[in-house]
Amino acid sequence: MRQLGFVLYLIIIVVLLGEAIFWLLPEEKKNPPYDTAVRDPLLGWKPKSNYSFQGSMQSLDGAQYAVSLSTQHNGFRHFPTERDPKRVRLLLIGDSYTQAVEVSDDKTYYQYLADSLDWQVYAFGMAGYGTLQELFILEAYLDIVQPDWVLLQFCSNDFIDNDLLLEKHADYQVGLRRPYYSVEKEEIIYAHPEGKIAEWLERTRFLRYLRECTLPLWVGKQKEGSKTLSEERISRGKANDSDYARSVFITQLLLERMKNQLSRKQRLVVLSADSFEPQYSDIKEICDSLKIPFIPFPTDEFNEMRKQGEVYAHDGYHWNELGHRLVGEQVIKALTVEQKNLLVVQNKNDAQ
Repeated sequence: MRQLGFVLYLIIIVVLLGEAIFWLLPEEKKNPPYDTAVRDPLLGWKPKSNYSFQGSMQSLDGAQYAVSLSTQHNGFRHFPTERDPKRVRLLLIGDSYTQAVEVSDDKTYYQYLADSLDWQVYAFGMAGYGTLQELFILEAYLDIVQPDWVLLQFCSNDFIDNDLLLEKHADYQVGLRRPYYSVEKEEIIYAHPEGKIAEWLERTRFLRYLRECTLPLWVGKQKEGSKTLSEERISRGKANDSDYARSVFITQLLLERMKNQLSRKQRLVVLSADSFEPQYSDIKEICDSLKIPFIPFPTDEFNEMRKQGEVYAHDGYHWNELGHRLVGEQVIKALTVEQKNLLVVQNKNDAQ
């Protein structure tokens, strides 16, 4: 017992000394522009305010290009300082595809949209966000922006972000404490996908450093003893996996809540940032069932353009400048059609 007590005493001393030393040292940061996140009690994390980056990025083919990006005082990438009552207002919310640290402010897909349609665009994106976090952003800024349109940018891995068990056993994992909607409890809960210990370690700098050093071992052991990776289970379809089916159900509930936040004059639209199956078909089915206009990912245009030039950034997932232009053109076409349809409906209602 004395030996055990002595060992515990040494561990406590080492941890306290390590923590004291780490608090005296400057905190290690991710390489810009991937150092944009700060912790937030409601959202889990959020983009830094008044962030700026000037440098270069690389396309998947190795081509270099200059990048100049910034965020506003509230973390938005776009937030007009003055509201123009004569112009259509669009509130755009999404994840890393909308945060778009791979391109300059004037090369984002929503800048093309703003320039082409002459709309006022309010754009908020944060890497790793799920639909619940995006719902929180909508609720926080709906009355402030008073948009005519709300565009939610959706990504196939949002189904993982929207369910604790799927994220826990996924190869893709943000690995931070975040809010989830619990179907069992019918309420919002906060949890870390790697468990309580990982959540506690995140609150310290020394222990967090030790955990990051041994993270490949932690993750490897966790996945060896876990179920099949969530990505593989998702590929089987919601009819063959209860966890994925639950995430699809949660996603539909959250989108329905988003739609219900809006007035009769406001419209919600969903943009898909990729076309991975079965997630692509499932999010389209959700939108169809809720009567939410769905903007498909321009897969054919991307494939055709890649014969002439690269459309992806260095990671092979996010878009470079050309990719953002193609997506922007797709959104412009879709919203132009939806705007005309809306005017037709409004004119019919006025006539009655």
